[in-house]
Amino acid sequence: MSLRKELSQTKKETKNLKSELSSTLKSKRNRKLKFQPKRLNQKIKRLTAQNVMLRANNPNTGPVSPEVQPLADQVNALRSELRLLGKQKREIQRYHKKLKSSSISVQLENSKAESKSLKEKIAELENKVLELEDKLDYGTPIPTMDGNQYDVKTRKTINYCLQNNVSHEAASGVVEYVVKEMTGKTLQSLPNATTCANIAREFGELSNIQCGERATRPHNNNATFAFDGTTKAGKKIQECHLITAEGSLTLDIAQMPSGTAIDSARQLREALSDVTNSYALAANEDVENTSKKIHDG
Repeated sequence: MSLRKELSQTKKETKNLKSELSSTLKSKRNRKLKFQPKRLNQKIKRLTAQNVMLRANNPNTGPVSPEVQPLADQVNALRSELRLLGKQKREIQRYHKKLKSSSISVQLENSKAESKSLKEKIAELENKVLELEDKLDYGTPIPTMDGNQYDVKTRKTINYCLQNNVSHEAASGVVEYVVKEMTGKTLQSLPNATTCANIAREFGELSNIQCGERATRPHNNNATFAFDGTTKAGKKIQECHLITAEGSLTLDIAQMPSGTAIDSARQLREALSDVTNSYALAANEDVENTSKKIHDG
């Protein structure tokens, strides 16, 4: 089982135990023996009122006449019922008092023992959570070096930032911030602004090699060149493209003094020279032969 999975399981078990403890305490507090003699008291009150009323209607203490004998019998019956109900009430009260002093106290003691056991288990699991979090070792930096140079992943990440208009000076800071916020980890090392510029040139060389390889393929004999320019902040920016049956590749992007055909031709010559030199070096070929293959295409 991985540390992260074990940590997740332990946190879940701790949460369940806390919930069980809370439920246990709540049930023990609410589990009271309730005596609600409301109906009994209402009946006693009603019968007492009837008794008072009958005695008011027949205040004589001597022998009753045959006409009121039924009422006297009813009074006696009510008195007997009152005495019986009173006795039952007292017995119930004594019973509840006895329960409060015996069974409830036992239940409370059991609850306290159970609560203590749960608290100890929770404390044990919380300590285990802390130990597992320490084992995860979030502070170990992510490696970024391959020998004495930055590895491929780091160079690709920096180049991606540069391609999306992040400056050389800010690229490493952006990468460091994103990694820390998203993963909580740090990076072993990141390139400075000068190294970021070198990484950009490195990918420019790779682009030249790709263009040279595409232009020298036998089936790309009909390759053509195209230009696309625009004006930004008063400056003329122009792209030079290599177009083949397989698609279009960018040879160069440069600031131009003007949009004339002479400047465009100069840009194309310089771009082809860079492509020829880069591809010849990478393919271990003669520069003149490589130039001939590209121009013949």
